[in-house]
Amino acid sequence: MKHVALALAAAGLLSASPAAALQRELDRAYALLQGGSYKSAQAAARAYMQANGPRFSAAMIIAIAQCMQRPHRSENAQPFLQIRRDYSVPAAKNREIDKLIRDCTSPRPRPVPQEAGVSTEALTVQLDTRAARPGAGEPPPTRPPVRIIRSPVSPTLDLSRGTTLVHPAAAGQCRQGFVSRGAFAGDRVCVSPATREQVRQDNGAARARIDPRGAYGPNTCIQGFVWRGARPSDLVCVTPAQRDQAVRDNRAAAGRRAQ
Repeated sequence: MKHVALALAAAGLLSASPAAALQRELDRAYALLQGGSYKSAQAAARAYMQANGPRFSAAMIIAIAQCMQRPHRSENAQPFLQIRRDYSVPAAKNREIDKLIRDCTSPRPRPVPQEAGVSTEALTVQLDTRAARPGAGEPPPTRPPVRIIRSPVSPTLDLSRGTTLVHPAAAGQCRQGFVSRGAFAGDRVCVSPATREQVRQDNGAARARIDPRGAYGPNTCIQGFVWRGARPSDLVCVTPAQRDQAVRDNRAAAGRRAQ
């Protein structure tokens, strides 16, 4: 693949679109991807390629954004396979693409069942202290039942006496000995405390481990580091051992949650 600057020079466009401006366009697409604006990231990367020609990093943004919008689908493999056909990809980057394909096409994990059988997302709960109406034939409750006063299932949903309700704060808790990983906002994969500390250190060192002018865009890792891939859009640079640890932790996630 020819360098973008050479292609632009051949077209007589280099002076009109300086390399710095092109890099800013690509940086914007990466920032949108990292910020969770996947559709906008896809659009920005496509606009970049339409204006400036093919580039590996822009194609990767498009492929990862598709995966994040519609995960667990077999068709997510196609953009990555097309990248392999269109670009000369070194062995190390091919291994990362293999992992992305696995993550993007793997079956949707089975949800962990909850005791009450209702979602605990966005619940607001309080004790129902309403007394039984005199003469209505209703015995007074032996203990106040829990009443959900706001729920995505129903605006007011009374649980029958004896039903156990999992408090929202308990949703997604880890088994004893494990803690939430925190690789990115909302990451609740359960890992060892040592792994979480390593993840914190890796996140803090992220800027020092990238080569903004590298072959794979502004998040290209320096020698000896690879993308962590805790999720497809996680491009924090870590050692290969930490990338493998993220793979193992993702696979073991369901078994580490509190039941």
